[in-house]
Amino acid sequence: MNKVQFVLVSLCLTLTAIAVQAQNGWKLSDVEERVRIHDDAQGKEIPFAALIRAVTDKDVVFLGETHLDESTHMFEAAVLDALAEARENRVILSMEMFERDEQQALDDFLAGRIDEATFLERADPWDNHWTGYRPLLEVARRRGLLVVAANAPRRLLFKLAMGKEKALDALSEKDRRWVAEVFFPGRAEYWEKVDRAVRGHGMGRGPRTPEERLYDGQNIWDNTMAESITRALKAHPGFSVVHVVGGFHVAYGLGTADQVMRRKPDADVSIIEVEPAFDLLGPLRDPNPERANYEVRALVVARGRSSGTDAVAVPKELRFRLVVPESATKGEPLPLLVWLPRAGSRGKDAEAYWKAALGDEAIVACVEGPLGREAADLAWGGFWTGPGRFRDDMGEVTYGLDRLVEFLRRHYPVDGNRICVAGEAEGGAVAIMAARSPRRFEASYVAFTPRPLGQVLQQALGEEAPQTRSVTLRIRGDAGDAEKVATDFAELGVQDTQVLPVDEDDVFFMESGVRDALGLEGIGGWEADSPLDVIVLDSDSPRARAWATLQARGFAAAKHRVTILGSREAKAVDGKKWSLSVHPEDLMDGKALPVAPADFGGVTVLVVPEGSGEKEAWTTLETKQV
Repeated sequence: MNKVQFVLVSLCLTLTAIAVQAQNGWKLSDVEERVRIHDDAQGKEIPFAALIRAVTDKDVVFLGETHLDESTHMFEAAVLDALAEARENRVILSMEMFERDEQQALDDFLAGRIDEATFLERADPWDNHWTGYRPLLEVARRRGLLVVAANAPRRLLFKLAMGKEKALDALSEKDRRWVAEVFFPGRAEYWEKVDRAVRGHGMGRGPRTPEERLYDGQNIWDNTMAESITRALKAHPGFSVVHVVGGFHVAYGLGTADQVMRRKPDADVSIIEVEPAFDLLGPLRDPNPERANYEVRALVVARGRSSGTDAVAVPKELRFRLVVPESATKGEPLPLLVWLPRAGSRGKDAEAYWKAALGDEAIVACVEGPLGREAADLAWGGFWTGPGRFRDDMGEVTYGLDRLVEFLRRHYPVDGNRICVAGEAEGGAVAIMAARSPRRFEASYVAFTPRPLGQVLQQALGEEAPQTRSVTLRIRGDAGDAEKVATDFAELGVQDTQVLPVDEDDVFFMESGVRDALGLEGIGGWEADSPLDVIVLDSDSPRARAWATLQARGFAAAKHRVTILGSREAKAVDGKKWSLSVHPEDLMDGKALPVAPADFGGVTVLVVPEGSGEKEAWTTLETKQV
């Protein structure tokens, strides 16, 4: 492009910014502040104006989105406006969000023959239309652009999926116009990606050939949208089509993009994939020109309506307790353990254990579950997910792990070759989810008795191999789901995956697994004839066992053999018995009641059963103000 053309395009974009601001309450600079654009072919970041120059002469520009993100929709409206300006309005907007039988309502609205309320009643738009797709239509109305309702009506999908060709032949003449005239099968690699993705929606149906899936809803959508696009190009020579669609439909040039090329092999197309991101810091993903021509990271600020609610994003802390060995001052690289405790645990309990276990050998970050609430034992603890929010909450936490590791590597001597992310129970599920998607660091992952594996297996598999060195799952009982998880990792390209049983005789099986992952020596150190200490659990709750394991670690440090047993089992074992239950006489012996955890003091309330024989002892403690 010569200098005169460049100046003209820059002027056009400036005028576009003014128009967008007047129409939508935001300007182009707002969009530019919310996105980072990566040219995958050149492997570099580019500004918005450069993107527009690069795609101005394309026949089709695919805008792949995730549907709800506000920044994404602002970016799409800005792209449409800028392209229309650069091409003197010779642009057609094509949309997945409107079905072919809604075309007349769309035309009437754009032409001013009906008002918006009537249009919304006739077209039945998506729930997030007002924040997501209305801005696109406003650009189209202002510029007089044609808009294509590209998709097939949902009401026909089930009929065709069940009846296939017979159902297609049985459609009325009117309904037959609403779906593609000719159906081409999707590529085998496309269906592999579909099968991995639809697990997240509970829609998996098992392997079938592309020909057998000719009338699957996904293929009906792709063929119908592709035909709508190519018909628009044929009807309007010299025009460009901007097609707004779910990113999955066009990623890697498959789906709708592939179906366009089958119908118009000489089409010059560009794929722009937009992905919401919690921040715009850090490096963009590695260039992948096979996935898209351009990849855009859009800052998460708000989302449109979904399941009856809209939302804005707010900052939230992911807290952790840090154990740093004194040797860190020498600057020698140290291994890093990121520990994810079971739901309902307290971070300070995990901190106490790992400080005793690895305090001189590794840096340890004990992460606290971000959702604090009362656990089953009535104690306050941290949880990882809320009801119905497994995918969203896991996404936020695993993103937080990126920031956590980056923070520690900036300030402490972390050995980047010895990072382990490990967790127990629900924390183990967090470790698995973190291991399944690309992170900003390489690590080994260990999940001890992870749960709920059923939820993990329902989540869509990513498209890219993660930076995961190894995955180890330690399982009690049936390992069926764990083996399925291992198969998922193999599909993602993680070859070093193990499913191992928990060693029930090893009190410190989690520490042993972590030490192995970090390349540290095992615990050991006690003689076979050393004293046996038996920690007796009057109540085998997760918290009681965690405290017992901490106590056991102290005995192990003293070179004692140690085991943890329930009260009934303990009777049959020789050894010195230790109980963690607290009685009044224990506190009378110079020990105090627990202090209420408040910044400026508090009240410790002790509930004693009426008529209890120990009541006088407790009252004595109160009188003495112990």
